[in-house]
Amino acid sequence: MKKKPAPRKQPDRVRHTDQPHLARQLLRIGKECAAHINEPFRSVDHGDLLYDDKGLPRRSPA
Repeated sequence: MKKKPAPRKQPDRVRHTDQPHLARQLLRIGKECAAHINEPFRSVDHGDLLYDDKGLPRRSPA
């Protein structure tokens, strides 16, 4: 006997989210977090942090 898939319901809090308000809130959080990032990480290209000079992913320190 084959099982029926469970119905997929999205919670009301997710379905009725005020999207413009959410976007403003996320941008505010991003600005607050960015204020705590110090040099050299503030101005470095993220690719320089993630990839070596050969374009390969950097290994994380173990």
